[in-house]
Amino acid sequence: MGNSENWYQFESIKVPILTFSGSNETDNYLHLDLLKEKAKNCKDFAYKIINNTNHFYNDKEEQIGNMILDWIKKKFDSN
Repeated sequence: MGNSENWYQFESIKVPILTFSGSNETDNYLHLDLLKEKAKNCKDFAYKIINNTNHFYNDKEEQIGNMILDWIKKKFDSN
């Protein structure tokens, strides 16, 4: 949010994006919908708020790892 002069960089992204934040983050980290809006050329943008965690995702490592792995498998597994 504080570095908005660089938001234009999101417009050139054309590959799938997965992003997430913890629900206990400060407000500026919770605007994942804004990232999606700025990534105009990304046809596949997914975001998630991870409940009950902060910027360090303490005790959520396995949940997040599984979420990322599932996303990668759905996007890139050709089997």
